[in-house]
Amino acid sequence: MFSCSQLSFFSKHLNNEDFIIHHRLIPFIEYSINKNSLNLKNEFRLNSFHLTKLFFNIVKLLSHNNINFIPLKGPILSFDLYQSYTKKAFIDIDILVQKKDLDACFQLLKELNFELKNPKFSSQKQKNFILKHLYHYTFYRKDDDCYIELHWNLFANQNITKEFQKEVWINYEIKQYQNFPLYKMKAEYEFLYLIVHACQHLHQRLFWLIDIYFYIKKHDEQFLLEVYLLSKRFNLEQHYLSTLLLMSEIMEFDLPKCFEKKIDARTINLKNIFVENILLSTKKRKNKAVKRAFLYLKSVYLLYGFNSFFYEIKSRNRKPENWESFVFPDKLFFLNQLFSRPIWLYRKILRKN
Repeated sequence: MFSCSQLSFFSKHLNNEDFIIHHRLIPFIEYSINKNSLNLKNEFRLNSFHLTKLFFNIVKLLSHNNINFIPLKGPILSFDLYQSYTKKAFIDIDILVQKKDLDACFQLLKELNFELKNPKFSSQKQKNFILKHLYHYTFYRKDDDCYIELHWNLFANQNITKEFQKEVWINYEIKQYQNFPLYKMKAEYEFLYLIVHACQHLHQRLFWLIDIYFYIKKHDEQFLLEVYLLSKRFNLEQHYLSTLLLMSEIMEFDLPKCFEKKIDARTINLKNIFVENILLSTKKRKNKAVKRAFLYLKSVYLLYGFNSFFYEIKSRNRKPENWESFVFPDKLFFLNQLFSRPIWLYRKILRKN
């Protein structure tokens, strides 16, 4: 079984409660490392249990209304990797649905007393913009402080991954969980999804890497080669190689020899960006967000080249949290896009004051 002691690269930070909570390492910490581990674990388990119960309530509701969906990460991945729905750390529920089912999902989540938190809209034009440029709605229930992310796209960067997503809805399997038949990505696709998701967040939380580590432990080297070929087909090769290289540096993981010759300077630079971003969580500095943005844009250039670099700069104004509501009317819609970021910053300052 994995334990935090295997993260020897970060050994001096494993007694830091903020570091453990940020990286969601609570299930893997030992009392000998962190004296508060027992209290942290108990609090975490209660939260995971509640979210798992909520997840299966949603499963029941969607299934009874004939809505096909794919669970992303969360309790199902926890069960597949750790044989427990509540072992893995998660703070919300992520579900992938098809665009045609979004309106029906809206109504069903309202029945469970969830409200749309962001992005909010009040016209068809606003809704169409959201569906075209964003990738999920966030719903919130105040009674028990629960969040649900309802995805119609897997990733924020749709410019790169839309072909991958098309195949996800074709290459699925149906598995039974708690007597419910659920759609699941086939293992190769789910493994690649976990890697690309972690890379798009610059491996900001170590527990994503631990999930990937356990996924590898469940499969053989042939599986890793098959996923590598899949990553090449979707132009996601550098995501794949840089993640394996990162694991070999900070965990007890030996990079398979078949990949050693495929590592190039770009792969090493990406791995270094991931390490630098992870270490940002150990530092108290006011400009973390600026540094992370710089590292992110640098990683986009290394992963995808100039075209996607400029696309990503443009799309950063379309982050869901910017769209708490549209300020300008449809006749002046372009102003919403132009000022979304400054308006978001202004609202954030108001909340702090």
